[in-house]
Amino acid sequence: MKKITLLLFITIISIGYSQTNTNYTFTFEDGTNGSDISYWNVFEGDTPAPEVVTNPDPDGVNTDASTKVLKLNVLTGNACYAGAETVHGTVGVWSLDNSTTTFSMMVNKSTIGRIGIKFVGEYDGSGYPTVFELTSQSNTVVNQWETLSWDISSYAPSVNIDQIVIFTDFTCGDPNRSSDSVTYIDNMSFTANKKAEPVLPVFVTSWNVDFETASGFVGDNVTSFSEVANPDNSGINTSATVAEINGINVGLYSNAQYTLPSGSYFDFAGNDKGFSLKVRGPRAIPVKLKVEVAGNGATVDANYTDVGNWQTLFFDFTTYNARSWDKFVLFFDIESAPSANGADDIFNFDDVVFGAYNTLSTKPVVQIDSQIYPNPTQNSWLIRTQNSDINRISLYSILGKHVVAMNASGRTAKIDGSSLRTGIYFAVIETTIGSKTVKLVKI
Repeated sequence: MKKITLLLFITIISIGYSQTNTNYTFTFEDGTNGSDISYWNVFEGDTPAPEVVTNPDPDGVNTDASTKVLKLNVLTGNACYAGAETVHGTVGVWSLDNSTTTFSMMVNKSTIGRIGIKFVGEYDGSGYPTVFELTSQSNTVVNQWETLSWDISSYAPSVNIDQIVIFTDFTCGDPNRSSDSVTYIDNMSFTANKKAEPVLPVFVTSWNVDFETASGFVGDNVTSFSEVANPDNSGINTSATVAEINGINVGLYSNAQYTLPSGSYFDFAGNDKGFSLKVRGPRAIPVKLKVEVAGNGATVDANYTDVGNWQTLFFDFTTYNARSWDKFVLFFDIESAPSANGADDIFNFDDVVFGAYNTLSTKPVVQIDSQIYPNPTQNSWLIRTQNSDINRISLYSILGKHVVAMNASGRTAKIDGSSLRTGIYFAVIETTIGSKTVKLVKI
């Protein structure tokens, strides 16, 4: 039976509405609109996640030392347009008219730099249209609160709006930023006409698909996707049914994909988020995994090398913090032309798992109490379990190559990593009560 596990974090957001001319004010206080961080998302996945924190500098126009504010970080190397946005629909759906004159917010920033605002429309079938983008303004003081205001009286968009975007350190067209930037935001305010209530986001923290029943995966417009009998259940994959993609190179970006239910998003805001899956095929190829929304997202690569056999591939997304991606897209040998022999372009995959790396496993997840130290290490790792005996440990590289296999007994085992290259590895610890996958680092 197919196993799809959704550990859902549902945020209830309280916003006061009237039928028309609603004043939207984001105060970030506990129990009020914007107070829960799930309200906000970074649109560059590697930008640090937003936080709601206590006012760090009670002075100027924001003197309450107990007030809560939104904290946004931008790193030196982030894109010129880095910032944060509300998740689509969580502010409701609304429109502007001549009753709307200004958009304002309090700002406390560690550097002098431009701040931009963008309003984005509802999904229209092809994407999310940008309604308008306000001219960037610059703060005038450092590490002090001030109020910035934008005149929006001339805007009357023809489409409804359901998202606000803040560019916290906008450097497009300017020299690259020379340092990281921290921006605190409070009391965002504007007036608009309500069209629909907020849609509460559902954040998926764990997801497992094994294809034993219809999965919801599909191929793109040119790729043939199906769920078939496992062609080889003699190795690490004993499943009865697996996914098959036929014609991996028939188009430049041929793929298999899965879209979460409307309003649901993969949650990358926690620690150690990533994917694992098993692949089997007739030739060695690069495999690319993309997580996206409306075509925008992030990709991680792995290599299938164990030709003719099932191989576990790991895709490390631990540097990403996005919470707006709702589609999983899998590419095989993405840029190559079709093979002369069509059989060389048929690949299988199975056991797609999303979640923290310390729970990634194709066997049932059990609560194995374990300690690993030192980690990172230069030489070896000592693994100690508290509630079960260790039977076997298998170590894989980040590309899925099996590099160490060892039997064990008792509750302590040592993995010799002295001959391994520097990098990230995954150890599958098999015990008397189940198995657990842990992330190891060799330095």
